[in-house]
Amino acid sequence: MTRPHFKAVFLSPHLDDVVYSCAGELSRLGRVGDVCVINIFTKYLDSAVDSPVPLDQGRYDEENHAARLFGYQSIRLEFLDLFFRDPRFKHMGHIFKPVLPKDRSIVPDLKQRLEDVLRTMTFDYLYIPLGIGWHIDHMLCHEIGIELCEYSKIIFYEDAPYCLINGATAARLSQLKGEKFSFWKIWFRVVQSFWSQGMYTISMRSFVVRLLAYPAVMGYFGVLLRAQNRDRVQNPLKLTPLLVDVSADIHQKWAGVWVYKSQTAHFFEDISDTIRKYTDYSREISGGQEYTERYWMMKSGI
Repeated sequence: MTRPHFKAVFLSPHLDDVVYSCAGELSRLGRVGDVCVINIFTKYLDSAVDSPVPLDQGRYDEENHAARLFGYQSIRLEFLDLFFRDPRFKHMGHIFKPVLPKDRSIVPDLKQRLEDVLRTMTFDYLYIPLGIGWHIDHMLCHEIGIELCEYSKIIFYEDAPYCLINGATAARLSQLKGEKFSFWKIWFRVVQSFWSQGMYTISMRSFVVRLLAYPAVMGYFGVLLRAQNRDRVQNPLKLTPLLVDVSADIHQKWAGVWVYKSQTAHFFEDISDTIRKYTDYSREISGGQEYTERYWMMKSGI
């Protein structure tokens, strides 16, 4: 039996990460070949009522909508979302701390399942998250994904919306190179940027409350960044950037991001805020181009 061939396979920790991060590239690739998105942590429990964002059947409906919009095949692996795997993840602050050994207990089963799925198909490239923002589910996906095929087929994508926080991408890239980042420089960029991020302003509508809470936020980022700066990757990477002009697919990108309204409404104030933040980041990484996505490949010889 002939296995289906895909121009690209994307590993998505959750049911929105690939569209948030790669919508333009996803749309472009869909015009030249078949595309598959493998969503990993897609199982939720009834206890999700105390989750800061919706984790329910509605998320599956959003994913089905996105798959139709972009024309990709969507696969769900149904591994339990981080929120339900350990009581400590009921507190958002723990989700972005360094991965602990017990967090990796699911790695053997997850890696085996991904290998089984990938054996049923052939593909030109495998897109995996860079791990910007250090969300533990993203980190596990990154660590496993890098072992699934030859390096020449791997393309890393920048995790949105976390990459939109100024300094977050630079910190992660330094970490992946096996280098320490400049703590005070990155800390200042992050705390300055986070003040205007929807994930903060939407959760605290009152300006006075936001102002009073911000010293604690600044302290949290200090603790987080120091911990991540001590964390070392076992095998540093040599990476080269790949800039993709997505201007031809930009309207599809905006539509795709807001398909996941249950989540997007917690990250962005509205569509104008979405466009402004993505466009600002695009200008930063491309030297002024408004509609660019950046990817990374491993240099030969690694």
